[in-house]
Amino acid sequence: MIVMKNSLSLYVTVRHGDRTPFVSETYPKHIYNNVSYGGYGPGELTDEGRRRMYQFGQQLKRMYKNSFRSNFTISNVKAVSTEYNRTKHSLQLVLNGLFDEDETYDLFSLPNELCPRYQQTYIEYQKSEEGKKLINKYSEKFSYISEHTGSEISCIEDLVPIYHSLKSDKEFGLELPTWSLSVQRYLKSAMGDLFESYVALPELNKLFGGMLLKEILNNIDAHIETPKNEKFYLYSCHDLHIAGLLGAMDIFRSHTPDYAACVVIELHKISTAYYVKGNGILASQGQKIETQLSVMDNKKLPAVTYLFDVISRLKKNFKKSLFLNGMPI
Repeated sequence: MIVMKNSLSLYVTVRHGDRTPFVSETYPKHIYNNVSYGGYGPGELTDEGRRRMYQFGQQLKRMYKNSFRSNFTISNVKAVSTEYNRTKHSLQLVLNGLFDEDETYDLFSLPNELCPRYQQTYIEYQKSEEGKKLINKYSEKFSYISEHTGSEISCIEDLVPIYHSLKSDKEFGLELPTWSLSVQRYLKSAMGDLFESYVALPELNKLFGGMLLKEILNNIDAHIETPKNEKFYLYSCHDLHIAGLLGAMDIFRSHTPDYAACVVIELHKISTAYYVKGNGILASQGQKIETQLSVMDNKKLPAVTYLFDVISRLKKNFKKSLFLNGMPI
């Protein structure tokens, strides 16, 4: 059984590695529409993505090597992934890096659907004054981008395929069209604000990242009550999950979670008291950004206080329980 010196359990939520664009992530005037992007297939991990996720597993091992004893095995890990090749392959590579082995591991499934209540609440937010301000903030360049892409741009969501298409072109070393150079910063800002809109309201946070956070909190609570063999929880998911989790914790700031961006929540026991600590690695180059979790000030908060605060925030927005895939939020 795993023995950790100070930390009882770890909860790591990570976005998948570098991927190719989806078929939908293009535009009519895209000069690289016939490019195969290395023959990986749409939405699949690239070689760089595989390398990044394996190195991420090694990085986790370095970060927590002093917490593990030599008998740390896969039986001490609960590995959870959404049902996409890129997330499942990413998680396998993280585990390979963590254990220095080339094995295939059994994975648990993580739901990836947005509940209807969230979608309706978000539509209502878009119609609000705050939501309209978001559209108006970026509408000035809609016609310019529409002219050069051949796509109809009427809202900020219409910029998503343009952003990802250009991002993929750059990652594959393709020369970007001249017209796009003047809107690179604009598109990055728009995507960051779009993600911020997904978590703009307490109601949205409960229905978006609250589901994953509740599972983590339940596992933390269970470990406090009865320490378990599973002490390392790995969730392989998408940029939306990272944003949603940070939003549910009320610490999201405008940005687009990059490949291998992660949030780490640690449960510690010092003497007879339990504490929670958070870390974030949000940049693709592996830069550690602890200020992203500034609500915890990178200090250990008493676990009971933290659990009570977060659960209270999630519960106070609705009078009755909501369900997603049969599970109460």
